[in-house]
Amino acid sequence: MKPMPCEHRGSRASASDAAEARASRGVPWTTRTRRLGLHDPADVALVCDTGPLLALLDADDPHHEACVAMVEEVAEDILIPAPVLVELDYWVRKALDVAIWQMFVEDVVRGAYRVLATTSADLLRAAHLEDQYASLRLGFVDAAVIAQCERLGETRVATLDRRHFGVVRPAHCETLTLLPSAR
Repeated sequence: MKPMPCEHRGSRASASDAAEARASRGVPWTTRTRRLGLHDPADVALVCDTGPLLALLDADDPHHEACVAMVEEVAEDILIPAPVLVELDYWVRKALDVAIWQMFVEDVVRGAYRVLATTSADLLRAAHLEDQYASLRLGFVDAAVIAQCERLGETRVATLDRRHFGVVRPAHCETLTLLPSAR
C-alpha cells in the first residue's frame, strides 16, 4: 500500500496508513512474545530508535518518505524500546503537536508497533556502553536500544543516527545494519 502524501507539518496520513497496514497483519502479540523469548533466529523483529518514528510522524522531515516506506516494507514486528517512547514524546511535543503523540499512542495500542520493556540487564548493559563510548557522548536511549538489540540477537536497527549506531560495536555482531538504508 502506498503512503498518502502529507500536505503539512505533522500530517499523519501516510504514517497512519503505514501503521494501519502493520496492525492488520501478522500473528497475535502473545504468540510473538513467546517467539521473541525463544531467540529463534527465524523469529526476528526490527528494533526502532527515536529518529525514524519522529520522521514518520513529521511530513516535513527529510527522512519522512524513507521511514514510511521502511515501515510498510518490513514484515517483522517493529519493537520500540520503552526509553525511546520518552524521547519521542519529548520531541513530538516540542516540534509537532500533542495530538500527533496521542494518535501515535493509539497506533501502538492497535498493534502497529510493540513496546519493549527495559530489563535490569538492559539497564546495566546500557550503562556499560555509555561508559565504554564516553567520548561519543552516547546517551542512555541509544545505549538501551543497542542493549536490547543484543538481548534479542537483532542485527538490524531502525535509526537515523549514523554517528552513534555506526560506531558502537555490539556484543552479538560486528556491526548493526542501519535502516532505512542511506540514500
